[in-house]
Amino acid sequence: MHNDNVSSDSDESADTTEEDTGSTTEESAYIAKNQSYKIRINVSRNIAIIYSIGSNNGFDNVVKAFY
Repeated sequence: MHNDNVSSDSDESADTTEEDTGSTTEESAYIAKNQSYKIRINVSRNIAIIYSIGSNNGFDNVVKAFY
């Protein structure tokens, strides 16, 4: 990974939720310093989704999903 987009105050978050099946879902998100893409990872389902900025300045355009 290039360190050009890494900053100490980057927007990283991790959420853990409990579902009806009793399994734990862990998700994390990373937004690059230049804020052109958002990477969201669901660890329990082994899914990574790359978003780009949409028309309303939110990350709603899916660029690529890895299953």
